[in-house]
Amino acid sequence: MKELQLLETKGTMTSLEISEITGKEHKNILADVRDEISKLGTERGQLIFQPSYYINEQNKKQPMFVANIQGVLQLGARYSADVRSEPLTTEVASVLA
Repeated sequence: MKELQLLETKGTMTSLEISEITGKEHKNILADVRDEISKLGTERGQLIFQPSYYINEQNKKQPMFVANIQGVLQLGARYSADVRSEPLTTEVASVLA
């Protein structure tokens, strides 16, 4: 629930945070984001998914994305009904209202 409060406060969520909430491996979230960017077109896709990075436990730079609320909803729409029924969709919708 803390991640959802963070989304409400910041208006963004990282692919790492999305991975944690959905239970999907981060590499799969990255693949999903890249696929969404490809489908939306680079210019439009990068407006909602900003490329970024984090430093892992081995002190190596690793890719991640920062998604705005539209990006979080875009990803949520492609996941299973179980994932979509999580509080994430409800919380994001309340932020947009």
